[in-house]
Amino acid sequence: MLRRDFEPWHREPSADQRHPVDDVMANLRQKLGSDIIPKGEWGGGYRLDEKIPVTEIAGPSVKEAERLRAIALDRMNVFTLESLRSSINSYEEVLQQGPDADAYANLAMNYINEGHTGFCLDLPQRTIPKTRKLLEEALLHYPKFSSAYAIRGLTYLIYEYDWTRAEAELKRAFDLNDDDEYAHVVAAHLHVARGRFDEGIEHAKRAAEIDWRSPMTLFTVPWMYVLAGRTDEALLKCEEALKDFDPFAVGHIIHGYAWEAAGVGARAIAEYKRSMEIAVFPDAFASLGHAYGLGGEARMAMSCLDNLRAFKDIAYVSSYYEALICVALGKKKEAIDALERAFTQKCDWLIYLKVEPRWRPLRGEKKFISLLERVGL
Repeated sequence: MLRRDFEPWHREPSADQRHPVDDVMANLRQKLGSDIIPKGEWGGGYRLDEKIPVTEIAGPSVKEAERLRAIALDRMNVFTLESLRSSINSYEEVLQQGPDADAYANLAMNYINEGHTGFCLDLPQRTIPKTRKLLEEALLHYPKFSSAYAIRGLTYLIYEYDWTRAEAELKRAFDLNDDDEYAHVVAAHLHVARGRFDEGIEHAKRAAEIDWRSPMTLFTVPWMYVLAGRTDEALLKCEEALKDFDPFAVGHIIHGYAWEAAGVGARAIAEYKRSMEIAVFPDAFASLGHAYGLGGEARMAMSCLDNLRAFKDIAYVSSYYEALICVALGKKKEAIDALERAFTQKCDWLIYLKVEPRWRPLRGEKKFISLLERVGL
């Protein structure tokens, strides 16, 4: 670009004046130091040293919808109970100003997460119908919106356990856009839950390549490795992701899953406790209780369940969590009864019953096999 084309000046200096660009760069050097703003490169313009981190910031003229969208995505990626609520509020404000494809998709996922077992902020019986209504609105404005079909497929999978309809929605999403990150995430969960490990993990990896800024998307990869029984790879991927995204509470929970699967209970307990120092999730209480139970510490395991029931920030306690602690304590009947109650609660994590290593002690029980059939497994 020639200097005379440089925005916003559109002018060349007179003979007795320094060029406006030079004035700006001199002022920046004075304020920031010459190490931050290096000299210009002939024919290449000005550039920062490669070692200097660059953060994208919105300019003062950014539109309100863009500002809200940026805030909502940031809050969504933090992935805590509080940030989820904040993200929902911001995306709802975005959509009050008009249709927005990204806002529809991300708000739909936020609504699902409200009722998700990991958050327990609202009942799935409220959040899933709300999600579907939002997706219908999105498809009225964007009939070929692949993410909307993928997310709608997810609702069929985790709410009615309708694998056939979920796969049909996923196929439609991929037909529209083979690089839709939400479609790859949903496909990862669906295939791994059915025991199609290689296929599911490839989808998880592809989602992480596309949506590399989302820590939850990146941690989906080691989570799928845990469910696939590939523990060493799960541990490695957790450690890699935590280098980039720590502190991230859910990342430490998934790291705890991997250590439990590896049979190293002390390391799992440390990860669950670390997650709770960052942000408190219902899953951390239950997973900690499960790890204590496996270690023979029944009193500590039950205290985790008591703490979970006393947790004021959630709308309900999933019976899935009670089952986790019971199975660790060898109480098979109580664990299966709790899983039956989780089924009536529309617990989304029941789709992993076939592959979640923590349910291994129940796999030969008739009532457990019957529950697998009702979940479509």
